[in-house]
Amino acid sequence: ANGESRGFLAKFPKASMGRGFRRVPERTSQDIEISRQEKDAINALATTWQGKLSSFIAPVFYDDQTGGLIYPVIAGKDLIELPYDQVKSFVRALGTDLAAYHRAHQATSAFDLRAAAHKIAGILDDLVSKSGMSEGPIVKRSLDGIARNAVPSAAIVPAIKGFELRNARLGSDRRLWLFDPGKLKAEPRETDIARFLVSCQMFFWGRARFFAD
Repeated sequence: ANGESRGFLAKFPKASMGRGFRRVPERTSQDIEISRQEKDAINALATTWQGKLSSFIAPVFYDDQTGGLIYPVIAGKDLIELPYDQVKSFVRALGTDLAAYHRAHQATSAFDLRAAAHKIAGILDDLVSKSGMSEGPIVKRSLDGIARNAVPSAAIVPAIKGFELRNARLGSDRRLWLFDPGKLKAEPRETDIARFLVSCQMFFWGRARFFAD
């Protein structure tokens, strides 16, 4: 169940970025697949996410022809509107619920960390070439060390692609309501943790608070 609703929101996920649409843009098979993945993720999380302080917002309608998802708009506040100290307390709450989710659903499985490190190194090379960032060689050495000491297995979970601090809203019931989970993918639990931590770091992007610490 969702919290107290204040209307509804229609969502039509797109594979490509775009702004300023005055009507629903033409839907592609990729768009509809992204929508289906989000619907499937929500259906799975309805039973697997047992957060003490948080829940995922469930759509009230899904159209498999267009991939349209209709969500209730939860009464409450976006976390960006709250005092900084209160946001920090919710970071802890979400981290606690994520840890419980991982403990309940993790399983040790084969994982090629060397291949992952190689992929990250390729992305890093591209960033360095475009930005000239000086930290590149330092990160590359760290990646080399990780690859040399990699073990062939990891704790794998149904990782939540959209698990970010920005994708949470404080309901009038004082519960944290999560949205935009994206898709679930079998990955090491550290991927969820990394996404969450980066979203915390970027939370105040575009505001003076971002440069405060």
